[in-house]
Amino acid sequence: MSSKFEGLPNVLLEAATLGKFIISSNCPTGPKEILLNGKGGLLYDANNINHLKNKILFFINNRNKSQKMLFNAKKNLNRFDYKKNLNKYLKIINEFT
Repeated sequence: MSSKFEGLPNVLLEAATLGKFIISSNCPTGPKEILLNGKGGLLYDANNINHLKNKILFFINNRNKSQKMLFNAKKNLNRFDYKKNLNKYLKIINEFT
């Protein structure tokens, strides 16, 4: 992902769900949190093509480490489960009613 800004970058969640390795810009709000600060995929400095190039080369040359990162990303997707988070909100709302 090459965004300069994001809210919740669903494309990263979708890619992890589909088992695709992720290389993303480290733009504000989203990628770092989803990719577990680089443990679930690679982050590069936005607008730095050389940094992106190095991350692509890392992926190509380190398939075992990349697979471990992908496993970490997939393992932690439950944090973004719609029903799980909706139930948390409902519980909070019900406490005040």
